[in-house]
Amino acid sequence: MDRAVALMLETAGGQALPGVAMAEPRPFTPRGIGFRSARASMLLGVDVAENFCRETLTALGCTLTDTDPHGVTAVIPPSYRLDLEREADLIEEVGRVYGLDRIPPKLPKVSKSLTENHELTEFRFLSQLKEFAAGAGLHEAVIYSFVGNAELDLLGIDPACRVCVANPLSEEQNVMRPMLAPGLLLTVRHNLAQGNANLRLFEASRVYCADPNSPTTAREASRFGLVLHGSRHPEGWPWPKDETVGYADCKGLVEHLLAHFHLPAATFAGDDTLPWLAPQVAVRIGDVRVGFLGQVVPEVADAFHARSELWLAELDADALRAMVAARTPAFTPLPSYPPVRRDITLAVPPEVSVGALLDAIHSASPAIFEDVLLLDAYTPEGETERRLTFRITYRHPEKTLKDKDVDKAHEALVNAVVAKLPVTRP
Repeated sequence: MDRAVALMLETAGGQALPGVAMAEPRPFTPRGIGFRSARASMLLGVDVAENFCRETLTALGCTLTDTDPHGVTAVIPPSYRLDLEREADLIEEVGRVYGLDRIPPKLPKVSKSLTENHELTEFRFLSQLKEFAAGAGLHEAVIYSFVGNAELDLLGIDPACRVCVANPLSEEQNVMRPMLAPGLLLTVRHNLAQGNANLRLFEASRVYCADPNSPTTAREASRFGLVLHGSRHPEGWPWPKDETVGYADCKGLVEHLLAHFHLPAATFAGDDTLPWLAPQVAVRIGDVRVGFLGQVVPEVADAFHARSELWLAELDADALRAMVAARTPAFTPLPSYPPVRRDITLAVPPEVSVGALLDAIHSASPAIFEDVLLLDAYTPEGETERRLTFRITYRHPEKTLKDKDVDKAHEALVNAVVAKLPVTRP
Protein backbone atom coordinates (compact mmCIF):
# COMPACT_ATOMS: atom_id res chain seq x y z
CA MET A 1 0.00 0.00 0.00
CA ASP A 2 2.88 2.39 0.84
CA ARG A 3 4.65 1.59 -2.44
CA ALA A 4 1.46 2.26 -4.40
CA VAL A 5 1.04 5.65 -2.75
CA ALA A 6 4.72 6.50 -3.47
CA LEU A 7 4.25 5.71 -7.18
CA MET A 8 1.14 7.87 -7.30
CA LEU A 9 3.01 10.83 -5.79
CA GLU A 10 5.95 10.30 -8.12
CA THR A 11 4.00 10.05 -11.37
CA ALA A 12 0.94 12.18 -10.74
CA GLY A 13 1.87 14.52 -7.94
CA GLY A 14 -0.33 15.33 -5.02
CA GLN A 15 0.04 15.01 -1.28
CA ALA A 16 -0.42 11.95 0.92
CA LEU A 17 -2.48 12.58 4.02
CA PRO A 18 -1.50 10.99 7.33
CA GLY A 19 -3.35 7.98 8.70
CA VAL A 20 -4.97 4.89 7.18
CA ALA A 21 -8.68 4.23 6.59
CA MET A 22 -9.49 0.62 7.43
CA ALA A 23 -12.61 -1.36 6.40
CA GLU A 24 -12.81 -4.77 8.07
CA PRO A 25 -15.78 -7.11 8.65
CA ARG A 26 -17.40 -6.86 12.03
CA PRO A 27 -16.25 -9.55 14.44
CA PHE A 28 -18.54 -12.53 14.89
CA THR A 29 -21.13 -12.06 17.62
CA PRO A 30 -22.90 -15.16 18.87
CA ARG A 31 -26.66 -14.85 18.62
CA GLY A 32 -29.09 -16.59 20.93
CA ILE A 33 -32.26 -18.28 19.67
CA GLY A 34 -35.13 -19.18 21.97
CA PHE A 35 -36.05 -22.88 21.71
CA ARG A 36 -39.13 -24.63 23.21
CA SER A 37 -39.41 -28.40 23.16
CA ALA A 38 -43.22 -28.10 23.42
CA ARG A 39 -43.23 -25.99 20.25
CA ALA A 40 -41.08 -28.62 18.52
CA SER A 41 -43.58 -31.35 19.43
CA MET A 42 -46.46 -29.27 18.08
CA LEU A 43 -44.82 -28.42 14.75
CA LEU A 44 -43.45 -31.92 14.15
CA GLY A 45 -46.69 -33.61 15.11
CA VAL A 46 -44.95 -36.10 17.41
CA ASP A 47 -43.83 -35.90 21.04
CA VAL A 48 -40.08 -35.31 21.36
CA ALA A 49 -38.48 -35.35 24.80
CA GLU A 50 -36.63 -32.29 26.06
CA ASN A 51 -33.50 -34.33 26.75
CA PHE A 52 -33.49 -35.58 23.15
CA CYS A 53 -33.75 -32.02 21.87
CA ARG A 54 -30.85 -30.86 24.07
CA GLU A 55 -28.65 -33.80 23.08
CA THR A 56 -29.38 -33.27 19.39
CA LEU A 57 -28.62 -29.55 19.41
CA THR A 58 -25.48 -30.05 21.51
CA ALA A 59 -24.22 -32.69 19.05
CA LEU A 60 -24.71 -30.18 16.24
CA GLY A 61 -22.29 -27.77 17.95
CA CYS A 62 -24.83 -25.52 19.64
CA THR A 63 -24.39 -24.08 23.12
CA LEU A 64 -27.46 -24.36 25.36
CA THR A 65 -28.41 -22.62 28.55
CA ASP A 66 -30.67 -23.92 31.27
CA THR A 67 -34.41 -23.95 30.51
CA ASP A 68 -36.25 -21.07 32.18
CA PRO A 69 -39.57 -21.48 34.02
CA HIS A 70 -41.43 -20.70 30.77
CA GLY A 71 -39.85 -23.66 29.00
CA VAL A 72 -37.53 -21.57 26.81
CA THR A 73 -33.93 -22.60 26.25
CA ALA A 74 -31.40 -20.13 24.80
CA VAL A 75 -29.51 -21.85 21.98
CA ILE A 76 -26.30 -20.34 20.49
CA PRO A 77 -25.54 -22.02 17.13
CA PRO A 78 -21.94 -22.38 15.95
CA SER A 79 -20.48 -19.69 13.70
CA TYR A 80 -20.41 -21.96 10.64
CA ARG A 81 -24.15 -22.72 10.82
CA LEU A 82 -25.43 -19.53 9.23
CA ASP A 83 -28.67 -21.30 8.27
CA LEU A 84 -29.82 -21.52 11.89
CA GLU A 85 -31.56 -18.16 12.28
CA ARG A 86 -34.83 -18.88 14.12
CA GLU A 87 -36.62 -21.41 16.28
CA ALA A 88 -38.17 -23.19 13.27
CA ASP A 89 -34.66 -23.92 11.93
CA LEU A 90 -33.68 -25.60 15.19
CA ILE A 91 -36.93 -27.63 15.20
CA GLU A 92 -36.17 -28.75 11.64
CA GLU A 93 -32.78 -30.06 12.79
CA VAL A 94 -34.41 -31.94 15.66
CA GLY A 95 -36.92 -33.48 13.26
CA ARG A 96 -34.19 -34.47 10.79
CA VAL A 97 -32.19 -36.27 13.49
CA TYR A 98 -35.34 -37.85 14.93
CA GLY A 99 -36.20 -39.14 11.44
CA LEU A 100 -38.86 -37.57 9.26
CA ASP A 101 -39.87 -41.03 8.08
CA ARG A 102 -40.77 -41.92 11.67
CA ILE A 103 -43.35 -39.14 11.87
CA PRO A 104 -46.76 -40.67 10.98
CA PRO A 105 -48.73 -38.82 8.28
CA LYS A 106 -51.78 -37.04 9.61
CA LEU A 107 -54.11 -34.66 7.80
CA PRO A 108 -54.70 -31.36 9.55
CA LYS A 109 -58.14 -30.74 10.99
CA VAL A 110 -59.94 -28.14 8.91
CA SER A 111 -63.43 -26.87 9.65
CA LYS A 112 -65.29 -24.94 6.97
CA SER A 113 -68.90 -23.88 6.84
CA LEU A 114 -71.03 -24.66 3.80
CA THR A 115 -72.40 -21.13 3.88
CA GLU A 116 -70.42 -18.24 2.47
CA ASN A 117 -69.43 -15.77 5.15
CA HIS A 118 -68.40 -13.02 2.75
CA GLU A 119 -70.57 -10.53 0.94
CA LEU A 120 -71.28 -11.18 -2.72
CA THR A 121 -70.30 -7.77 -4.05
CA GLU A 122 -71.09 -6.57 -7.54
CA PHE A 123 -67.45 -6.82 -8.60
CA ARG A 124 -67.12 -10.36 -7.24
CA PHE A 125 -70.29 -11.56 -8.96
CA LEU A 126 -69.31 -10.00 -12.29
CA SER A 127 -65.95 -11.77 -11.97
CA GLN A 128 -67.77 -15.06 -11.43
CA LEU A 129 -69.90 -14.40 -14.52
CA LYS A 130 -66.76 -13.78 -16.55
CA GLU A 131 -65.16 -16.99 -15.28
CA PHE A 132 -68.26 -18.96 -16.27
CA ALA A 133 -68.43 -17.40 -19.74
CA ALA A 134 -64.75 -18.04 -20.42
CA GLY A 135 -65.18 -21.63 -19.30
CA ALA A 136 -68.17 -22.02 -21.64
CA GLY A 137 -66.02 -21.06 -24.63
CA LEU A 138 -67.06 -17.42 -24.96
CA HIS A 139 -64.60 -14.58 -25.57
CA GLU A 140 -64.85 -11.41 -23.51
CA ALA A 141 -65.47 -8.14 -25.32
CA VAL A 142 -64.16 -5.06 -23.50
CA ILE A 143 -66.25 -2.25 -24.96
CA TYR A 144 -66.60 1.47 -24.36
CA SER A 145 -69.58 2.57 -22.29
CA PHE A 146 -70.34 5.14 -25.01
CA VAL A 147 -72.43 4.48 -28.11
CA GLY A 148 -74.02 6.65 -30.75
CA ASN A 149 -77.60 7.82 -31.16
CA ALA A 150 -77.66 6.16 -34.57
CA GLU A 151 -77.29 2.66 -33.08
CA LEU A 152 -79.92 3.39 -30.42
CA ASP A 153 -82.33 4.72 -33.05
CA LEU A 154 -81.77 1.56 -35.10
CA LEU A 155 -82.77 -0.54 -32.08
CA GLY A 156 -85.75 1.69 -31.31
CA ILE A 157 -84.57 2.58 -27.79
CA ASP A 158 -86.62 5.30 -26.11
CA PRO A 159 -84.77 8.67 -26.18
CA ALA A 160 -86.12 9.42 -22.69
CA CYS A 161 -83.83 6.82 -21.13
CA ARG A 162 -80.65 8.02 -22.88
CA VAL A 163 -77.89 9.74 -20.95
CA CYS A 164 -76.11 12.14 -23.28
CA VAL A 165 -72.41 12.90 -22.83
CA ALA A 166 -71.70 16.62 -22.35
CA ASN A 167 -68.30 16.55 -24.07
CA PRO A 168 -68.27 13.42 -26.28
CA LEU A 169 -65.16 12.11 -28.00
CA SER A 170 -67.11 11.85 -31.27
CA GLU A 171 -70.64 11.71 -32.60
CA GLU A 172 -70.38 7.91 -32.58
CA GLN A 173 -69.81 7.98 -28.79
CA ASN A 174 -72.15 10.69 -27.53
CA VAL A 175 -74.55 8.60 -25.40
CA MET A 176 -74.03 6.31 -22.41
CA ARG A 177 -75.29 2.84 -23.34
CA PRO A 178 -78.71 1.96 -21.82
CA MET A 179 -78.10 -1.74 -22.63
CA LEU A 180 -75.21 -3.96 -23.71
CA ALA A 181 -76.69 -4.92 -27.08
CA PRO A 182 -75.50 -1.87 -29.12
CA GLY A 183 -71.88 -2.35 -28.06
CA LEU A 184 -71.98 -6.09 -28.72
CA LEU A 185 -73.46 -5.54 -32.18
CA LEU A 186 -70.77 -2.97 -33.00
CA THR A 187 -68.17 -5.50 -31.89
CA VAL A 188 -69.72 -8.06 -34.23
CA ARG A 189 -69.44 -5.61 -37.12
CA HIS A 190 -65.80 -4.87 -36.29
CA ASN A 191 -64.90 -8.58 -36.11
CA LEU A 192 -66.68 -9.34 -39.39
CA ALA A 193 -64.75 -6.54 -41.05
CA GLN A 194 -61.53 -8.23 -39.88
CA GLY A 195 -62.57 -11.61 -41.30
CA ASN A 196 -63.60 -13.22 -38.01
CA ALA A 197 -67.03 -14.68 -38.76
CA ASN A 198 -67.46 -17.32 -36.04
CA LEU A 199 -68.21 -15.25 -32.97
CA ARG A 200 -69.11 -16.18 -29.41
CA LEU A 201 -68.73 -12.97 -27.44
CA PHE A 202 -69.84 -11.83 -24.00
CA GLU A 203 -69.66 -8.74 -21.82
CA ALA A 204 -70.35 -8.29 -18.12
CA SER A 205 -70.50 -4.61 -17.24
CA ARG A 206 -72.76 -1.68 -16.37
CA VAL A 207 -75.45 0.13 -18.30
CA TYR A 208 -76.82 3.63 -17.74
CA CYS A 209 -80.38 4.91 -17.93
CA ALA A 210 -81.71 8.40 -17.33
CA ASP A 211 -83.52 8.74 -14.01
CA PRO A 212 -84.67 12.20 -12.80
CA ASN A 213 -85.11 10.86 -9.26
CA SER A 214 -81.45 9.83 -8.98
CA PRO A 215 -78.95 12.30 -7.44
CA THR A 216 -76.83 11.95 -10.58
CA THR A 217 -79.87 11.96 -12.93
CA ALA A 218 -78.70 8.53 -14.12
CA ARG A 219 -79.30 5.01 -12.84
CA GLU A 220 -76.59 2.38 -13.19
CA ALA A 221 -77.20 -1.37 -13.36
CA SER A 222 -75.12 -4.47 -14.04
CA ARG A 223 -75.82 -6.62 -17.06
CA PHE A 224 -74.47 -9.77 -18.69
CA GLY A 225 -74.79 -10.07 -22.44
CA LEU A 226 -73.70 -12.56 -25.09
CA VAL A 227 -73.89 -12.66 -28.87
CA LEU A 228 -73.51 -15.62 -31.25
CA HIS A 229 -72.79 -15.56 -34.98
CA GLY A 230 -71.44 -17.95 -37.58
CA SER A 231 -70.80 -21.66 -37.61
CA ARG A 232 -72.09 -23.86 -34.82
CA HIS A 233 -68.98 -26.06 -34.89
CA PRO A 234 -65.32 -24.95 -35.16
CA GLU A 235 -63.55 -25.22 -38.48
CA GLY A 236 -62.22 -28.69 -39.11
CA TRP A 237 -64.65 -30.32 -36.69
CA PRO A 238 -66.03 -33.54 -38.19
CA TRP A 239 -69.63 -32.33 -38.24
CA PRO A 240 -71.55 -30.55 -40.98
CA LYS A 241 -69.93 -27.19 -41.55
CA ASP A 242 -73.11 -25.55 -42.86
CA GLU A 243 -74.81 -25.54 -39.45
CA THR A 244 -75.04 -22.08 -37.93
CA VAL A 245 -75.78 -21.08 -34.36
CA GLY A 246 -79.44 -20.94 -33.42
CA TYR A 247 -81.96 -20.63 -30.66
CA ALA A 248 -80.87 -23.86 -28.94
CA ASP A 249 -77.28 -22.58 -28.62
CA CYS A 250 -78.30 -19.25 -27.10
CA LYS A 251 -80.92 -20.75 -24.79
CA GLY A 252 -78.52 -23.52 -23.76
CA LEU A 253 -75.89 -21.02 -22.64
CA VAL A 254 -78.46 -19.15 -20.55
CA GLU A 255 -79.65 -22.40 -18.95
CA HIS A 256 -76.06 -23.44 -18.33
CA LEU A 257 -75.35 -20.12 -16.59
CA LEU A 258 -78.35 -20.49 -14.27
CA ALA A 259 -77.42 -24.09 -13.48
CA HIS A 260 -73.82 -23.03 -12.80
CA PHE A 261 -75.03 -20.72 -10.02
CA HIS A 262 -77.53 -23.34 -8.72
CA LEU A 263 -80.53 -21.14 -9.50
CA PRO A 264 -84.00 -22.52 -10.20
CA ALA A 265 -84.82 -23.49 -13.77
CA ALA A 266 -86.05 -20.57 -15.84
CA THR A 267 -89.14 -20.37 -18.00
CA PHE A 268 -88.83 -19.13 -21.58
CA ALA A 269 -91.93 -17.49 -23.06
CA GLY A 270 -92.46 -15.52 -26.24
CA ASP A 271 -92.23 -11.74 -25.96
CA ASP A 272 -92.47 -8.72 -28.27
CA THR A 273 -91.20 -5.80 -26.18
CA LEU A 274 -88.11 -5.29 -28.38
CA PRO A 275 -88.92 -4.67 -32.06
CA TRP A 276 -85.40 -5.53 -33.24
CA LEU A 277 -85.62 -9.14 -32.00
CA ALA A 278 -87.78 -11.78 -33.71
CA PRO A 279 -88.27 -14.33 -32.37
CA GLN A 280 -87.87 -12.90 -28.87
CA VAL A 281 -88.08 -14.82 -25.61
CA ALA A 282 -88.38 -13.46 -22.07
CA VAL A 283 -86.39 -15.29 -19.41
CA ARG A 284 -88.09 -15.56 -16.02
CA ILE A 285 -87.21 -17.22 -12.74
CA GLY A 286 -90.46 -17.50 -10.89
CA ASP A 287 -92.17 -14.12 -11.23
CA VAL A 288 -88.92 -12.19 -11.82
CA ARG A 289 -87.95 -11.29 -15.38
CA VAL A 290 -84.17 -11.70 -15.48
CA GLY A 291 -83.52 -11.02 -19.14
CA PHE A 292 -84.30 -11.78 -22.76
CA LEU A 293 -82.84 -13.55 -25.77
CA GLY A 294 -83.69 -13.68 -29.43
CA GLN A 295 -82.59 -13.36 -33.03
CA VAL A 296 -81.73 -9.93 -34.41
CA VAL A 297 -84.13 -9.14 -37.24
CA PRO A 298 -82.53 -9.17 -40.72
CA GLU A 299 -82.92 -5.40 -41.23
CA VAL A 300 -80.88 -4.63 -38.09
CA ALA A 301 -78.48 -7.53 -38.63
CA ASP A 302 -77.67 -6.26 -42.13
CA ALA A 303 -76.77 -2.86 -40.69
CA PHE A 304 -74.06 -4.61 -38.66
CA HIS A 305 -72.91 -6.67 -41.69
CA ALA A 306 -74.10 -10.01 -40.28
CA ARG A 307 -73.73 -12.84 -42.80
CA SER A 308 -75.87 -15.39 -41.00
CA GLU A 309 -78.30 -15.58 -38.09
CA LEU A 310 -77.33 -13.28 -35.23
CA TRP A 311 -78.49 -14.33 -31.74
CA LEU A 312 -78.23 -12.18 -28.64
CA ALA A 313 -79.09 -12.56 -24.96
CA GLU A 314 -78.93 -10.06 -22.11
CA LEU A 315 -79.51 -10.84 -18.43
CA ASP A 316 -80.01 -8.64 -15.37
CA ALA A 317 -76.87 -9.33 -13.32
CA ASP A 318 -78.23 -7.42 -10.31
CA ALA A 319 -81.32 -9.66 -10.12
CA LEU A 320 -79.20 -12.79 -10.52
CA ARG A 321 -76.77 -11.61 -7.82
CA ALA A 322 -79.65 -11.07 -5.36
CA MET A 323 -80.92 -14.60 -6.02
CA VAL A 324 -77.46 -16.13 -5.63
CA ALA A 325 -76.83 -14.23 -2.38
CA ALA A 326 -80.19 -15.38 -0.96
CA ARG A 327 -79.65 -19.08 -1.62
CA THR A 328 -78.75 -21.48 1.20
CA PRO A 329 -76.27 -24.23 0.23
CA ALA A 330 -77.30 -27.74 1.25
CA PHE A 331 -75.70 -31.17 0.95
CA THR A 332 -77.50 -34.12 -0.63
CA PRO A 333 -76.03 -37.59 -0.12
CA LEU A 334 -74.85 -39.33 -3.25
CA PRO A 335 -77.16 -42.11 -4.47
CA SER A 336 -76.24 -45.61 -3.31
CA TYR A 337 -78.38 -47.60 -5.74
CA PRO A 338 -78.25 -47.75 -9.56
CA PRO A 339 -80.73 -45.90 -11.79
CA VAL A 340 -83.13 -47.44 -14.29
CA ARG A 341 -83.88 -45.56 -17.51
CA ARG A 342 -86.86 -45.81 -19.85
CA ASP A 343 -87.40 -44.04 -23.21
CA ILE A 344 -90.75 -42.90 -24.53
CA THR A 345 -91.57 -41.36 -27.93
CA LEU A 346 -94.62 -39.14 -28.31
CA ALA A 347 -96.34 -37.66 -31.36
CA VAL A 348 -96.71 -33.99 -30.48
CA PRO A 349 -98.73 -31.42 -32.47
CA PRO A 350 -97.09 -28.05 -33.24
CA GLU A 351 -99.13 -26.15 -30.62
CA VAL A 352 -97.75 -28.24 -27.72
CA SER A 353 -94.34 -27.02 -26.52
CA VAL A 354 -91.57 -29.12 -25.07
CA GLY A 355 -91.84 -27.10 -21.87
CA ALA A 356 -95.49 -28.09 -21.47
CA LEU A 357 -94.52 -31.74 -21.89
CA LEU A 358 -91.76 -31.48 -19.31
CA ASP A 359 -94.14 -29.82 -16.87
CA ALA A 360 -96.66 -32.60 -17.39
CA ILE A 361 -93.99 -35.26 -16.82
CA HIS A 362 -92.84 -33.60 -13.61
CA SER A 363 -96.40 -33.18 -12.31
CA ALA A 364 -97.17 -36.86 -12.96
CA SER A 365 -93.83 -38.16 -11.68
CA PRO A 366 -94.01 -41.07 -9.21
CA ALA A 367 -91.96 -41.33 -6.02
CA ILE A 368 -89.09 -43.12 -7.76
CA PHE A 369 -88.86 -40.50 -10.55
CA GLU A 370 -85.46 -38.76 -10.67
CA ASP A 371 -84.95 -36.90 -13.97
CA VAL A 372 -86.18 -36.45 -17.56
CA LEU A 373 -84.19 -35.54 -20.66
CA LEU A 374 -85.30 -34.65 -24.19
CA LEU A 375 -83.30 -37.18 -26.19
CA ASP A 376 -84.37 -36.64 -29.80
CA ALA A 377 -86.75 -34.60 -31.94
CA TYR A 378 -87.70 -34.98 -35.60
CA THR A 379 -90.65 -34.40 -37.91
CA PRO A 380 -91.53 -37.18 -40.38
CA GLU A 381 -91.74 -36.13 -44.01
CA GLY A 382 -95.22 -35.01 -44.97
CA GLU A 383 -96.46 -34.71 -41.38
CA THR A 384 -96.89 -31.78 -39.02
CA GLU A 385 -96.61 -33.66 -35.74
CA ARG A 386 -93.16 -33.89 -34.22
CA ARG A 387 -91.74 -37.05 -32.71
CA LEU A 388 -90.16 -36.26 -29.34
CA THR A 389 -88.21 -38.90 -27.46
CA PHE A 390 -87.71 -38.47 -23.72
CA ARG A 391 -85.42 -40.47 -21.47
CA ILE A 392 -86.82 -40.82 -17.95
CA THR A 393 -84.62 -41.90 -15.04
CA TYR A 394 -85.99 -43.78 -12.04
CA ARG A 395 -84.16 -44.51 -8.80
CA HIS A 396 -85.12 -45.64 -5.30
CA PRO A 397 -83.10 -44.13 -2.41
CA GLU A 398 -83.18 -47.29 -0.30
CA LYS A 399 -83.16 -50.31 -2.62
CA THR A 400 -82.44 -51.59 -6.10
CA LEU A 401 -85.43 -51.27 -8.39
CA LYS A 402 -87.01 -54.27 -10.09
CA ASP A 403 -88.18 -54.15 -13.68
CA LYS A 404 -91.80 -54.74 -12.79
CA ASP A 405 -91.82 -51.79 -10.37
CA VAL A 406 -90.26 -49.50 -12.98
CA ASP A 407 -92.57 -50.69 -15.76
CA LYS A 408 -95.62 -50.02 -13.60
CA ALA A 409 -94.49 -46.50 -12.63
CA HIS A 410 -93.40 -45.69 -16.18
CA GLU A 411 -96.70 -46.78 -17.69
CA ALA A 412 -98.67 -44.73 -15.17
CA LEU A 413 -96.55 -41.65 -15.91
CA VAL A 414 -96.98 -41.93 -19.67
CA ASN A 415 -100.73 -42.48 -19.38
CA ALA A 416 -101.02 -39.38 -17.18
CA VAL A 417 -99.15 -37.25 -19.74
CA VAL A 418 -101.23 -38.56 -22.66
CA ALA A 419 -104.44 -37.85 -20.71
CA LYS A 420 -103.36 -34.32 -19.84
CA LEU A 421 -102.06 -33.15 -23.24
CA PRO A 422 -103.16 -33.77 -26.86
CA VAL A 423 -100.27 -36.14 -27.55
CA THR A 424 -100.23 -39.79 -28.59
CA ARG A 425 -97.88 -42.74 -28.58
CA PRO A 426 -97.04 -43.56 -32.21
